[in-house]
Amino acid sequence: SKLWGAGNQTILGLDDFLEQIKTEPTLVKANQYFQIGKERRDLDLLHKAFASAKRCENTDERRTLLINIEITILQNETYKKQDISDKDNIAKRSRLVELYEQIGDHEKAIYERVILEDWRTIYEKYKGKRQYKLIWHFAASILTNNPNYLNKIIDTYASQKNDINNLDVKRLIARKYKEILRKNLSNIE
Repeated sequence: SKLWGAGNQTILGLDDFLEQIKTEPTLVKANQYFQIGKERRDLDLLHKAFASAKRCENTDERRTLLINIEITILQNETYKKQDISDKDNIAKRSRLVELYEQIGDHEKAIYERVILEDWRTIYEKYKGKRQYKLIWHFAASILTNNPNYLNKIIDTYASQKNDINNLDVKRLIARKYKEILRKNLSNIE
């Protein structure tokens, strides 16, 4: 059986599906499935937690639990990139951006945008946000080809690259740094 919820496809085996129908849904049970599934990185148990929580009464606690479960599922699914197509990976990462922004985790949202190479949104949304200045300068340089942003990247890269708390993003930014430098060698003052 498939249960659809907010961009997350939840697939349950027949036994789990029947258990969901026969038992009274509780947030305690859903939370237990979630905690164990999260610890074990068990996608089946996380999907079971999601399906269980979906059946509970609509409360703030339920909404928070559903978001946390969905984030964990999507993180696990996007971490194992070889198991999903590029199109699905982009859709899942885009959904992660939405969820991170819903809960106010802008750092993880901008990191996902970097992985998606969503430079336009970074440029428009994070201008003036001091903690994301280096990433914003990359977006500005890529979109505008303005040499002033190239100079700002050069000035800030060494001191701010270690402030990036995501290894994939750090590698992508390092690759973009080299790419931009090579492309603009003649423009560097």
